[in-house]
Amino acid sequence: MDIEKFKYKLPILWLDTNVIIDIARAKAGKIVDANVRDRALKIYDTVYKLTREKKVLCIEGEQRDEYGNRVFLSKECDDILTALTLGIHLQHPLVTRQFQIQQMMKVYLGKQEKFTLQENEIFHDDPIDNLEMVDDSGLIIAVRFSIGDELRQEKLRIRDAIYSNLENIRQENLRVGRTFEQQVELENRADIKVVLDFIRDSAIKQSNNEPITVDYLVGNMGRLDPVHWWHYETGKEFDLQWLAQFYLSQYFRNIPHVDIFSKLAAHILTDSKRAIKNSDNMDISQMSILLPYCDYILTDGELKDRIIKLKLNEKYGTKVYSLRDVDSLMNELK
Repeated sequence: MDIEKFKYKLPILWLDTNVIIDIARAKAGKIVDANVRDRALKIYDTVYKLTREKKVLCIEGEQRDEYGNRVFLSKECDDILTALTLGIHLQHPLVTRQFQIQQMMKVYLGKQEKFTLQENEIFHDDPIDNLEMVDDSGLIIAVRFSIGDELRQEKLRIRDAIYSNLENIRQENLRVGRTFEQQVELENRADIKVVLDFIRDSAIKQSNNEPITVDYLVGNMGRLDPVHWWHYETGKEFDLQWLAQFYLSQYFRNIPHVDIFSKLAAHILTDSKRAIKNSDNMDISQMSILLPYCDYILTDGELKDRIIKLKLNEKYGTKVYSLRDVDSLMNELK
């Protein structure tokens, strides 16, 4: 299938959370190594200049969720991210993912061979309008959510639980000799399993005359969206067999988010040379959204190597850099 990459009017750049943290530390005089400090400040100065000249669009993803769990320099990171992105924020990853699934469902129903990524899948509004507003008023509008210690600790607890679960899966994969290809298949089937589990659990509740509570529906929000889309596109009633066929088809596997997520997750979960890291889950989630839309991504060396090994950068036409070759990125952006 031909995946047509979304091309915006300006090149789109995304900076890894650790890059933002390095810049904050450099500006606060917390970096001893002169080379690391100068590199961080060079990234900031170059991107700051290019965004004001409207030569590059630097976007905010979920970086605040990562450094927001840290008390140290979180406000400074906020200020730096806002200054570089000019308040341009991506849609929530779940929104982008749902958009892609719905678009692919239309392609599947029409038996088409081309899937085109859309601007509204990642942007709330046209970013150019944001840039013009900054020019006219000099104001940058950015939304910040302050979290207290209790919520911060809860988010860290959830992150650690995910980390532990992923490491258990990796260890089990090594024990049974599960291959990368086999894990990709498991990842691809995860969505239909979630939907079927929800349908089964709801049926059990109804047969036992148990109430379907608001909390239950909120906790499962989005799981039956494909059923509603099917009805909207075809005018037909729910067809579980059709839904399963769609989820198990090559069309579903070609959805960019699904393709990238399943391959990166499988690569990490079958890696015999290193244990799971706390950042792995967020890295996989962010790259699954960013790769199809960004022209340039600056991330850590290990993640860059994984992306290149899986040839995801080639497939989605994205240039991926790490701090090892940041000078090349800065020169290209100019």
